[in-house]
Amino acid sequence: MCMEGGKEMKEYIPIEMGGFNYKGIRLRHEWQAMVTISEILKEFDPELIIEFGSQYGGLTLFMNDTCPNAEIRAYDIDNRYFHDVKKQLNDNVIFKVCNILIGLPKDIVNLCRDKRRKFLYCDNGNKIHEVNTYAPFLNPGDMIGCHDWGIEIKEEDVEKVLRNFKPVKHDIFHENGWRSRFWKKI
Repeated sequence: MCMEGGKEMKEYIPIEMGGFNYKGIRLRHEWQAMVTISEILKEFDPELIIEFGSQYGGLTLFMNDTCPNAEIRAYDIDNRYFHDVKKQLNDNVIFKVCNILIGLPKDIVNLCRDKRRKFLYCDNGNKIHEVNTYAPFLNPGDMIGCHDWGIEIKEEDVEKVLRNFKPVKHDIFHENGWRSRFWKKI
């Protein structure tokens, strides 16, 4: 069991090929990192979450449980797994089938420019493109995160666009070898 603020969290069940099952839905993150990710999200308290690469919906479900009042827009190129997670989500979660790597979808740009406090999470097929393309549309105070840091994306890939962002708890993720990173726009 994991502990969060002295409370037990749901048991994380490791699965092959990395990740774990969260409430029966696959989540491809290190389970140990999820307490820190939860702390970051709860402290930031986003009103809008934009998720690129929802795949099975495990992180979508986790963010929905962590930030139940946030509107969540989850994008993926494939919707075959959405039905597995939908019954566990609030009505404030909207799944969209979209290839965010082709062109510049207006609805996503508009969401990134939205005045609400937002969190953009990049975990689709090309994190470098996602961060470099969509981070500039975020407002000061917004937060961005990405997965597979050090594997599919490195600092030199996004350092130009993230000049106006400050790292959030990078030391904890680095020390533990966790593959997520977060920044807040200044």
